[in-house]
Amino acid sequence: MKRKRALLFFIIATLLITMTFSACRKDSTDTQTPDTSGKTPESSGTSKPASEGPVVITYYRPGVSRAVLTDWNDAVWVQELEKRLNIDIDFQGPATGDDYTSAAQIMLASGTLTDLFYFNFNQYDGGLAAAIEDGVAINIGEKYRDKVPNWFKILESDERIRRAVTLEDGTSALFCHVEEDLKRGAYWGSGIRQDWLDKLNLQKPTSIDELYSVLVAFKDQDPNGNGQKDEIPLCDYFIPGSNFMFAIMDIVSAFGMLYQEPQLDPYTGKVTYWILVNDGENFKKLVTTLNKWYMEGLLDPEFMSQDGTALDAKVANDLVGVTHIWPSNFNNYNRMLREKNPKATYVGLPALKGEDGIPYGPNSAMVRPAASTEGTVITTQAEKDGTIEKCLELINFMYSEEGTDIINWGVRGVSYDIDANGKKYWLPAVANDPEYTINDMVNKYALPTFGAWPKIMSYEAWASIELNTPESEEAHRLWAEADTRLLLPNLTLGASESSDYARIMNDVNTAIAENFIKFIIGTRPLDEVSDLVKQCKDMGLEKAMSYYQSAYDRYMSK
Repeated sequence: MKRKRALLFFIIATLLITMTFSACRKDSTDTQTPDTSGKTPESSGTSKPASEGPVVITYYRPGVSRAVLTDWNDAVWVQELEKRLNIDIDFQGPATGDDYTSAAQIMLASGTLTDLFYFNFNQYDGGLAAAIEDGVAINIGEKYRDKVPNWFKILESDERIRRAVTLEDGTSALFCHVEEDLKRGAYWGSGIRQDWLDKLNLQKPTSIDELYSVLVAFKDQDPNGNGQKDEIPLCDYFIPGSNFMFAIMDIVSAFGMLYQEPQLDPYTGKVTYWILVNDGENFKKLVTTLNKWYMEGLLDPEFMSQDGTALDAKVANDLVGVTHIWPSNFNNYNRMLREKNPKATYVGLPALKGEDGIPYGPNSAMVRPAASTEGTVITTQAEKDGTIEKCLELINFMYSEEGTDIINWGVRGVSYDIDANGKKYWLPAVANDPEYTINDMVNKYALPTFGAWPKIMSYEAWASIELNTPESEEAHRLWAEADTRLLLPNLTLGASESSDYARIMNDVNTAIAENFIKFIIGTRPLDEVSDLVKQCKDMGLEKAMSYYQSAYDRYMSK
């Protein structure tokens, strides 16, 4: 039986559904050219015989905004899938940058579904199991197992992926990206100016204490050589609308904690939350350290207010010593800087050691073989529309060897080819575009660096784009050496747990976010850290972590 929440959601949906549909890219009259295909707009993907043209499959998911791509239908790999399977994918959903979760929740609550639906079902009341019970998602393993043999072959051959993507009773309903090589998960970390280290005769830091000494030297000894004390030793940025700060995230792990996500306790091995580790003592040491760095001018005073564009501008102006970095940044940053300084070089920093001497890794992707809670389901609407067979065929093909090559590499002879040794390589259309870099241009043809789709991630394809400089290769190697004992796989909460967990953690994270920066910049005394820890406990944080502990125990017993 549908949950009582459906009525409340439906009322909300009635007020907002029009606004949501205005964001749908296929139906938006101000962003789409008139339809001249002859399709009936009301068909919602109703199946047609091949002689009448391709079957229309509707797919709700976030839009795309890349330098060379603003519509998924313009991607060569999408067009190739459509051609191979005689389908036409009607992408719907809000533009990228909009609040996708809220828009998707409105659609789900209204009962207006597309054939395929992308969502993080940890945000669904009761989780994926409830979405199946509510008649939203189809339990493919129960009804159509023989139609997606490629998917179930993966589950049968890889225990890690099976644990990650199935519910406790073996239910399979969610299709997500899976990893062929977990070392790909080491795809970000900290970066540092090697030329500044060389100029000051310093070694690359490997611990928090060593990093502090380096930051002090960057501040006081004019490594950019302009005669001014304008260097920003440690620079950070955040995503607008979030409380997520990236460079600080890299620092947090050195204190045996993960920034804003459940983790394994380094002392007990049990599931916990960062503010609870060592009864809050590690959190207090973290904010005390960051407060000291902030007061001494080592941490950018704009760390809590600037976005990635502002960070890039400071990098380009030869001001930033240490920051969070992605593999592609090495090429971009070093190219920008070397226009003025041929020796300028960012390199990767290893995961930093704290008091216990262990370089804990901060990126949970290193232990997650699949995006197990966030992916695509085939909805019951596909059965109503008569598109279910084509939806199953599409999903099955996307997990095939041929489909994997198309998604990760595009079309052979167009975007890539294979040499005499069987190694794939990018053709000039991707690698030698006169206007765009390979990191940009590849998005028109394939998805080698992007998950969030039903696909097998190709490490080879990803590395060919992201690790295309000696600096990015070395940084990736260093990041992959980090200790993973804090990291949890993606876990699925039970229907009775998820709503209570979400309610508790919303309050807890709001309280932490309101006070974390205050402790760092000194507007709240450090001796009140224990008060915040107690406040979070009173809100039910330990209860919320018990839910995750139960989910982890179930995961391990699958």
